[in-house]
Amino acid sequence: MSKPHLLSVPLPAKGHVLPLMEFSFCLAKQGLMRVTFVNTEFIHSRLVKDFMDRDSIGEDRFRLVSIPDGLTDAERRISGKLSEAIWGSMREKLEELIETIRSSGDDVTCVVADHGMGSALEVAAGMGIRRATFCPFPAICLSLSLSIYNQIDH
Repeated sequence: MSKPHLLSVPLPAKGHVLPLMEFSFCLAKQGLMRVTFVNTEFIHSRLVKDFMDRDSIGEDRFRLVSIPDGLTDAERRISGKLSEAIWGSMREKLEELIETIRSSGDDVTCVVADHGMGSALEVAAGMGIRRATFCPFPAICLSLSLSIYNQIDH
C-alpha cells in the first residue's frame, strides 16, 4: 500500500503560507505521507527561491506546485479581488490539478486547506476526498470568527 498523499492549500496571503508549509513539511519529513503543496504562481516563484536554500527531503515526499490565481498585478491590490479568484479561477485550477494527479496514477487521499480557502474544501468534498481545515492564527481568533454571527443575532 502506498503512503497517503496530502494536498496542502494555503490562503495566498501574508501569514498563511508559511505556517501551513511548515506543518506540511514536518509531515513529509517524518515520512508519514507524501505532500503536494499548492500555491499561486505569484507566491510560488518567491517561495521556491527561498525554499531551495533548505534541506531537501526529495520530490517524492514533498513537492511544490503552482496554479494561476487569474489576477493581474494591479488586481492583487484591489480589496475583494483575491476572494473572487479563490472562488472562481483558483477553484477550477485546483480541480484540474487533482484530476491531473489522478490521471498520473496517483491519488490525493486528503486535502488540508487554510481556514480561508473554503473553495478548496468544497472541491475536495465534491471529488470524494477527505479534508481538514488548517488555522494559522490563535485559537481565540478562530473562536471569535466562528461565533461572530451568533453574537450579531443577540
